[in-house]
Amino acid sequence: MDTIITLRNYLEKGKTFVIPNYQRGYVWGKKRKGEDTDAVTSILQNLLDKFQNDEEVFLQGFTVVEKENEIVLVDGQQRTTFLYILLKYLKFDGKFNIRYDIRRKSGEYLKDIINKKLESKQEEYQD
Repeated sequence: MDTIITLRNYLEKGKTFVIPNYQRGYVWGKKRKGEDTDAVTSILQNLLDKFQNDEEVFLQGFTVVEKENEIVLVDGQQRTTFLYILLKYLKFDGKFNIRYDIRRKSGEYLKDIINKKLESKQEEYQD
């Protein structure tokens, strides 16, 4: 198994990314106490800077358990969920599915965002 792969290779596996029940909810996009910016703004700025300078981007490590039809995310759920939202927004047409083991409403919410069915409103779920 390769220890370093490209995002393209990661996604071309065509497997469902599983968010196990012990993972916290998706919190990127919210500022942490005492910080000037949030993780989404930071990574988007980093991606833009690297693109403009024609440089490679390192996304940090993902710790996964790869099974026949799924990739269980031990670590890297926040980044994978961010990439899912970003790529779906950019009309990525490859197979990229996320399944939440416990937070089914989170999975439904993500699909609704992608399908543009939700209006901007306060949600009761952490994700």
